[in-house]
Amino acid sequence: MELEFQPRTMPYLRQTLRETQNQEQTLESIVPDSLPDVDRILCGNAIVTTRNQELSGGEIMVNGGIQTRILYLAEGETAPRCLEAYLPFTVNTSAEGLPEDTAVFFLPRVRFVDARMLNPRKILVRVNYCYTLEAYTPAEATFYEAEDLPEQLQVYTAEYPMQFVKDVSEKSFSIREEIQLPPGKPLGDAILTYEPTLEVSEQRLAGNKAAFKGYVDLQILYLCADGSLASHETRFPFSQYCELLDVYEDGELDVTLTMTGCELDRLTRADGDELLLDLDLQARCVVSCRETVTFLEDAYCLRCEMEPTWQEYTFTNPLDRQTISRTVREEHSGSVGQIVQAQVLPDDPEIRRVDGGVEIAVPATTTILYYDENGQLQSMTVRSRMAERLPAAEDVTCRAVSYPAEDVTVTPTADGVELRYLQTMDVTCSATEEFRSLQSCRILEDQAKAPSRSAVIARRIKRGETLWQIAKENGTTVERIRTANGLDGDLTADQTILLIPV
Repeated sequence: MELEFQPRTMPYLRQTLRETQNQEQTLESIVPDSLPDVDRILCGNAIVTTRNQELSGGEIMVNGGIQTRILYLAEGETAPRCLEAYLPFTVNTSAEGLPEDTAVFFLPRVRFVDARMLNPRKILVRVNYCYTLEAYTPAEATFYEAEDLPEQLQVYTAEYPMQFVKDVSEKSFSIREEIQLPPGKPLGDAILTYEPTLEVSEQRLAGNKAAFKGYVDLQILYLCADGSLASHETRFPFSQYCELLDVYEDGELDVTLTMTGCELDRLTRADGDELLLDLDLQARCVVSCRETVTFLEDAYCLRCEMEPTWQEYTFTNPLDRQTISRTVREEHSGSVGQIVQAQVLPDDPEIRRVDGGVEIAVPATTTILYYDENGQLQSMTVRSRMAERLPAAEDVTCRAVSYPAEDVTVTPTADGVELRYLQTMDVTCSATEEFRSLQSCRILEDQAKAPSRSAVIARRIKRGETLWQIAKENGTTVERIRTANGLDGDLTADQTILLIPV
């Protein structure tokens, strides 16, 4: 007799790619005729923008560019000059076998910016950045349910809570804000550097929409009308929503932002100058839902032999997610007078195995622009590191995401500077497990077991045994054992002897 169990198909999105890579872009930049010769390079900053990303012909291709602004001093001048350069980039990754409807996400981050003078009219710009490339492909999982089984077939079922990605959607939006500089520090000849930092402060599911709020923190360095340097920080709130494919009442939402365009321009008005920020953003919204999955893990036949057919499964399930924040403190020696500006660039987290768990570290590079004790403009680079140890079994995989540094302060000391900032990261631990479920079976009625006289035996319980194991071993049922022993559930620790009807 052939038995087919009732299939239940569940659509979901399978993560088919996740890789993190470091990449470096270099460019020899010529100083324009409108600018004087380079005498000494101070520092620089960079903004990564993604233009387009596509999956075609078994390959993922991402195009974008890096906007850099390098500060330098000309001979005999005390006010810095700014040299702008644009470094285009292309990322190609093999995606053999992935269908065209796979969703691809590219998440870049600047690690550090470096510039070196080749001659007074040419500098070498070097930008190191890392990126995470993710891909989600539509998939289906088929599970089986045991209904209307013959009396002689005994099936053991087990339920497991699991998390599946159900939706990945994108929303493009723009932020256009006018910035008024402090009245006592009017804008002079140039905007030297600017750096937008993105933060998602709130995210939730509302019907078939992913609603999220956040901030853009903008740090600007510019020359005042009197030739002095000024640093200005401002914050803009934003609120957006993204249309989803369905309604997810109990889902978990994860929103990540990337920049696709960034410009800061000068606006000249009758009552003074202002700045206009044009920021193009793309939000990636990933919705995960918990599902209780039932597996038909074991089966046997009371009076016949049987031939089972199994379906194998491999799932990666998150075990724990936590947010960790730590204050990082670092000292650096030097002759420091007045601090002008500090920029902290946290790197992608580094994860390594240690005894009993993992160590997750977030290295960071901080560039500090300052005046020394002689009134000369200088810059220094400070390396720092936040590290945290977490317990984790050998078969547990940990992933971490670092966020922009907050509450950055740089204080001059007797022999240098003290850097402090708050570093936050999200850590997700997951485990990959293998399961199997009975898909169908064949009951061999021509190989029926010889009937025997009913009896009850007394048997000592072995450590770790379950009622299912005992029933299967003795060719009886769990319910018969429970009835014979007056049990409501499984075995308890104080039970040592069982009556087993066979």
